[in-house]
Parts: sequence; C-alpha cells; structure tokens
Amino acid sequence: MQDLFNPVECWNRMTPDQQRTFGAAGIAHLLGTFGSFADPAPLAYVAADFEGFELMIHTLEEVLPELRTDPARPNLGVLGIRTCRKCGCTDNCGCGGGCSWVEDDLCSTCA
Repeated sequence: MQDLFNPVECWNRMTPDQQRTFGAAGIAHLLGTFGSFADPAPLAYVAADFEGFELMIHTLEEVLPELRTDPARPNLGVLGIRTCRKCGCTDNCGCGGGCSWVEDDLCSTCA
C-alpha cells in the first residue's frame, strides 16, 4: 500500500508566509464557493473561488513540486477524520452504494 500523505507535516514544512498565503487563499476559496451557489452567481464570488483555489495550488506546489504528477492519498486521520484504511472513505464521503464501519478504520465494503 502506498504511504499516506500527512497534511499536518506538509503544513509544518511551509514557511510562515506560505502558511498565511495558503490559509487566506483557502478562506477566499471557501467564501467564493459558498457565494457561487447564488443564481446567478456574482462574478466576485466566482473569482474568489477560482483565484483562491489557484493560489492554494501554487503555494502547495512550492512545498510539494511533485503534487500534480504524483499525488499521494492524504491521511485524513491526522485531522481527526475517521477514514477507511483500504479505500479512504469517511463518514461524510462513503463508498458508492453505501457502507458502514466494521472496525475503527475499515468499512464494510472493504472488509
């Protein structure tokens, strides 16, 4: 099995400036995502969604140049998110057709 990527370790490898940029870009992206649900979506929200996301990618690629060519499966457990050790499903993003937990870190689809 491929090693899981630790997002906390990645954050800790960022400089304080990179952390500020990434965090602020993440907030802009999230606000843009929420605002873009309006119909029609105001351009400012669409732009915030897109530009915030792009800035997050750019900042992350400074730390992880291999990000686009060799993405690793994130270890969501370090963020306190229950995750299946085999497929990576979570409580909020289950397997197609549904699944349940048979062990702390194993879903019924993968058991």
